[in-house]
Amino acid sequence: AAVWSASCKDGATTIAANTAVMLAKLNPALRVGLLDLNLKNPELRVMMQHDAAGKSNALLRPRLQTGSLRPSELAEAMIPYRRAPNLRWLPGTYRRDTAGDVTAEMMETLFAVCRNTFDITVADVSSYPDNAATVCAVRQAEVKWLVADNRKTSYLWSWGEWYECYWKLSGVSPRDISLVLNRCNGKGNAPAKAAAALQMKLAGTVPHVDDPRALENGRLMSDETASDEFRESIRRLAGALLTAAGREPLPDQAHTRRRSGLAAIFSGLF
Repeated sequence: AAVWSASCKDGATTIAANTAVMLAKLNPALRVGLLDLNLKNPELRVMMQHDAAGKSNALLRPRLQTGSLRPSELAEAMIPYRRAPNLRWLPGTYRRDTAGDVTAEMMETLFAVCRNTFDITVADVSSYPDNAATVCAVRQAEVKWLVADNRKTSYLWSWGEWYECYWKLSGVSPRDISLVLNRCNGKGNAPAKAAAALQMKLAGTVPHVDDPRALENGRLMSDETASDEFRESIRRLAGALLTAAGREPLPDQAHTRRRSGLAAIFSGLF
């Protein structure tokens, strides 16, 4: 799955990281990979609250250039998430000046190895199609999520201009992309209307989070005191990735709670 935003700071990293963590937590047997391939503005290590000393996607580049990267080497370069070790994540590099050194062939090698290493891989890429990581991730991903606010300046104008000048020339159609509306607070345009304007499917909506600590520090909302509504919206996105990967969908949340309640009653009887 490729996750990118219509314009900077629309929340692609928030959606990518929280969804990957939710997937791993709900499915301990699932091998989940999370890649920071935002070569211009990497922020995943901030959200994961990890300095990632000695780790970055730049260290893989010699192997990617020669096409010799092995699954074991990729897994070793990544960091297991402390609360769900079946999730491994690859930090980005702050050497933003080297973004142009990454080639399409290197990305093709990386994605091929990911498919042999993980059951589901989520790639967080930059907004602008001016580097191989963004272009190749969006073109090759089976699931393409465009993250935007429900403001026209985000979902309509920013995306529309990039689509007209680049994406439509590279073989990417709006029908291939699903829209994730982030920070919905009821003040912007209706989600269904926004998706229809872009000729995309609506993958989901994520509510605005009024949590100064999480917002200021960039922390994972699913690990903080986020609202039930936020967690449930991320859970639905995780379920969509499971379905796309041919896995059993997540059980309905209300049904799960009902079963838990009945189980408690019967446990009390015996």
